[in-house]
Amino acid sequence: MKTRVELTISLLIFLIILATTLGVVISLSGLLVASIQASEQDYIGAIVGSLGNIIGGIIGVLAAVLVAAYQIRKTFELERSKGAASNSAVLRLLKTELQSNCKLIQNFKSDYMEGNKAFLKSVSIDNWERCSLQIGMETSDTTLNAISSAYRKISLLKSESKINESTYDKLIDDLSTALSNIEEDLELLKTR
Repeated sequence: MKTRVELTISLLIFLIILATTLGVVISLSGLLVASIQASEQDYIGAIVGSLGNIIGGIIGVLAAVLVAAYQIRKTFELERSKGAASNSAVLRLLKTELQSNCKLIQNFKSDYMEGNKAFLKSVSIDNWERCSLQIGMETSDTTLNAISSAYRKISLLKSESKINESTYDKLIDDLSTALSNIEEDLELLKTR
């Protein structure tokens, strides 16, 4: 049976501090013995003073390490929270745009099939163009692929070429899928 020990940053810091402390204690002990022998005076005061300095140093180092570890953990939590909030805002913007586009595309299907593309001026991809690079790691690949696919089809719809009815229906399905995926990711972000 193998046991596995993970080397974390906190464990590494603890080992470095422990090794440094032991090195300092051994060095100071040697210096203390040498100074007592050289002075031929009362050594109790020197020992108590040295031990006090050593213990005070160890307590100071431990306190500094604890404060640093706490600050690092809080910084990571704050950054994670900021990232989730930013990603949530981007997803909400895209959701609003996709909902509007979905309603327009569904309502004007017959007009488009008859060659009337006037409604396409109201179909927007502005939020996607502005925010697509800001989508964070918290967004699942499935959601990102669904959103990207929907916007590619919207761009195709807005282009000069005419798409057939099955592609138009696929666009409506892709929009619905993207919207449900965004909803799922937003719910996950709320729980974080």
